[in-house]
Amino acid sequence: MSDAIRRHMEAVSLKALAVDDSGSVQVLRTIGPLTFSFTSLDLPWACRFHEAEGQASLVVAAPLVPLPSDNPQRKLALLQVIEAACAAGLPISLRSDGWAVYGERFSLETPVTPEKLITILGTHMLALEPWLALLRVIAGTKKG
Repeated sequence: MSDAIRRHMEAVSLKALAVDDSGSVQVLRTIGPLTFSFTSLDLPWACRFHEAEGQASLVVAAPLVPLPSDNPQRKLALLQVIEAACAAGLPISLRSDGWAVYGERFSLETPVTPEKLITILGTHMLALEPWLALLRVIAGTKKG
């Protein structure tokens, strides 16, 4: 962590932080949305946090599995699981390129802390995990 952050005496909004590849954190002079990514459940997750006028939101997205175009039975089974997951409240949709994707926009109460973001993300990863395992088995892409 940079010395500037250690000595920073004022409250810092999450959207004012930047993290480089080495993990160093800096406070930005120009404040904008905070974008970050991470890997969980063997998936690349893209996130965008935005805060303005007392309102905050977090957008989270990841590609889950491709639907097999050469196996109609597997494709139908995957579609049924996706439909059931959606009925259970998971934000899974199909892109035009044949990928099932997770995508959600959360409205958050301010102030937003790093702990709050991690809790929201962790909760959704736990809810998605069994559905993702089922999708992977049906798609024939089970990670081990």
